[in-house]
Amino acid sequence: ALTPHAELDLLKQGFMFVKWSDGRSVAGPVKNRLLNLTNTPNHQAKTGLGQYANFILSNGDMPVFAVVNGFLVNLNEEAKPVLNTMGY
Repeated sequence: ALTPHAELDLLKQGFMFVKWSDGRSVAGPVKNRLLNLTNTPNHQAKTGLGQYANFILSNGDMPVFAVVNGFLVNLNEEAKPVLNTMGY
C-alpha cells in the first residue's frame, strides 16, 4: 500500500526493492510502481551483462538519480511510476 511519494522516499534512502507482505508478489513486469517487488526478505539483485540495471547515482552523500530496471528516475522531481518495475 505504498504511495508513489513513499516509494520515492525509499529510493532516496537507497532501497531498490520492497518485500511484498500481502501474499506472494507477482512475477515479471509490474506497472505503476517505483520499486521492484520481492517475496524474499533479503533479495540480492544480480549485476552484470544481461541483468536489469538497478542502482543509485549520487553527488557526494546526496542521491540524485535512481536507475530502476534501466529507467532513469530523477529523485529531485515529483514521483512518477516507472514503466517496468519487476516482481521477483
